[in-house]
Amino acid sequence: MNTLSFITPLLLPGFKITEIENTPEKLVIAAQSARRSATCTNCGMQSGHYHSSYTRLMRNPPIGMKPVWLAIQVRRFRCRNARCQQKTFAEQFPDLVGRRRRHTYRLMTHLAQIGLATGGEAGVRLAKILAMHTSPATIIRLVRQLDTPVTKPPRIIGIDDWAFRKGRKYGTIIIDHELGKPIDLLPSSAGKDVKEWLEKYPSIEIVTRDRSGEYRDAITEALPDATQIADRWHLLKSMGDTIERYISKRYKLLRQSLAK
Repeated sequence: MNTLSFITPLLLPGFKITEIENTPEKLVIAAQSARRSATCTNCGMQSGHYHSSYTRLMRNPPIGMKPVWLAIQVRRFRCRNARCQQKTFAEQFPDLVGRRRRHTYRLMTHLAQIGLATGGEAGVRLAKILAMHTSPATIIRLVRQLDTPVTKPPRIIGIDDWAFRKGRKYGTIIIDHELGKPIDLLPSSAGKDVKEWLEKYPSIEIVTRDRSGEYRDAITEALPDATQIADRWHLLKSMGDTIERYISKRYKLLRQSLAK
């Protein structure tokens, strides 16, 4: 088995690799579709009546930390449907790349995941190290195009205040404990805003919170059957504060006891 026949199913399923050009700067892979016909983009009729072809360049994820370009031979076919206004059409590759796109779906997925993890500017720096050169605008656009994952209504949540600007402006962060991630950020820490949010989710059974009286009242009014739990962080903080106050009041006595 030669090298091309070995890597084709892994790199480009449904294509025939015709040439590989390996330079110090990049890897260019020339390929063409293994199909004998294509579907008209206007009427949907299959046609294998060849008209002409051209080369379409697109970027693919890197191989061995080297940028990869695909030079795909795109064939044009004549539509055999006499009623179709589209006399010729170019074959499309819906599993590889979108129409008029220069990035394959694989590369777009990689860049979107980098954007989710790091953001635009940091994502560009990381992508460059990984041989995927791009721009912050491209990464942000790809992240915005991602479908919002479907999640179940929250059942166990935690709420706490969140400092937009410490000492001046506070909001409320809401965590889904089963997902282990934030699900919302309210613009204020006012009890009425928290209550309005909680009333939208009658599925909530357990709420962990700090010692805030506003949060306690909001939960009680919006979800009277929900169980309220003082979260571990605030319990430990309260215990630490209590121990510190106790020691501070008896500091002199402790020093005298240790000196004996």
